[in-house]
Amino acid sequence: MAFLNDERLHEFLITIKKTGHQEGNQEGNQESNQESNQETAPKKIVLTKVQKDIVNFCSIPRTAKEILDRIGISNQSINRKRHILTLVELGVIEMTIPERPNDRNQKYKKKR
Repeated sequence: MAFLNDERLHEFLITIKKTGHQEGNQEGNQESNQESNQETAPKKIVLTKVQKDIVNFCSIPRTAKEILDRIGISNQSINRKRHILTLVELGVIEMTIPERPNDRNQKYKKKR
């Protein structure tokens, strides 16, 4: 994972490399090599301003309520799914208690 900070635009870009499937046969044709290169090419995740704000805010562990209060929306399950769990699925933030996602002490932090 790589973070690129663009001070001029006041934005940063997060790049997460996707691990690809390695073929045992090294004699594959040029077309299959191009396909495997496309599969292993890093996928760039472009975050919205709100998502970037959440990621920066979670540099220390925060509760879902704190995160949603920060962006000015109500603490309802649909908002938690839309704004927080999306970032968890993208691998940008992580749960502090991943084995118990519904724990009342659950917090979210920026993934290192």
